[in-house]
Amino acid sequence: MKLFFGVLMALPVFGLAQKPEGFTIEGKVTGAAENSAVYITDASNPTDTVATGVIKGGQFVLKGHVSEANLYEVNFASSKKKAPVFLGNDKMSLTGDVTNVAQIKTAGSPTNDDFMAFQTTFTPYFTRLNGVIAQFICRKVRQVDGGDHLIFLGEVEEYRYNDGEPLVFHSGRYRVATRHPDITD
Repeated sequence: MKLFFGVLMALPVFGLAQKPEGFTIEGKVTGAAENSAVYITDASNPTDTVATGVIKGGQFVLKGHVSEANLYEVNFASSKKKAPVFLGNDKMSLTGDVTNVAQIKTAGSPTNDDFMAFQTTFTPYFTRLNGVIAQFICRKVRQVDGGDHLIFLGEVEEYRYNDGEPLVFHSGRYRVATRHPDITD
């Protein structure tokens, strides 16, 4: 019985002694100068360096720990280029040419794989949204029960306008908007 309580009391000590695992990125790249620096920075705070390393023989290893998965950038000092990665405390590999970071491939990280799938799915939608004629950024002021639906009352906080011809839907049909001849700018 004393042995059981002794082991039970020692468990928290063993738990505290274990170091939380971090990330490891093993890179194999071309186009980088020998002994050039490679480092990871937080994409939202580029002065926050998370890990540093040196490229030798086209290879490097970056190790560190992040408190939560987030968007980071792998910076290649010799080419002054950055490759985005969604980094958690995973092991991943990175391969490609540092002069063409858009073609760099990552593998082995479920966190980054999920991010890449998200980008593949939603980037076309974001691109379309950026091309709309007008955007209203609103804040919800009040929500009213409308019976079988809800009515949201909002206050416009920001408005964006792009040049182009607006699409008009009126009386159940799409129509073309034209200027009235009696109205001048």
